[in-house]
Amino acid sequence: MIKYIHKLYNNIGLAYQKLNNFDQAIKFFNKAINLDIGSYEPYLNLAICYLDIGKHTSAEKMIEMAISLNPRSSLAYRIQASILDRQSSYFNALESVKKSLQIEPLNNESLILLMKIYLNTLQHEKWMDLYFKIDFSRHDASDIYTLPLSS
Repeated sequence: MIKYIHKLYNNIGLAYQKLNNFDQAIKFFNKAINLDIGSYEPYLNLAICYLDIGKHTSAEKMIEMAISLNPRSSLAYRIQASILDRQSSYFNALESVKKSLQIEPLNNESLILLMKIYLNTLQHEKWMDLYFKIDFSRHDASDIYTLPLSS
């Protein structure tokens, strides 16, 4: 059990994150990192927390660390793209979401984020082409109707 306590701390952080108690979530994610510096999940979750509270620089640092620990994580590149999109760094966001799609080609969340970036950069034809690749039977596909044009 002690061997996996870092995972317990990470899961407690996730619970606090779901409750929007970001200070506690950050505290537990940091505890998880201190116990296992090589685990990428707490860095990924810290990036999401920092993104949610508007600390984009901290979010960038955490997601870069997560990617360095697991460069095959589609989710990490998708989160990186979200961070960059919120900073209006659309070209870099586009590169990150494309890396996510190289790993997981038909991931709905990545496709939806790519559509958002296309809207933000006024690439309407690419947006329309992509629209037909989305699996609208999935619950996350409804997000396409509520995407803000800029964050």
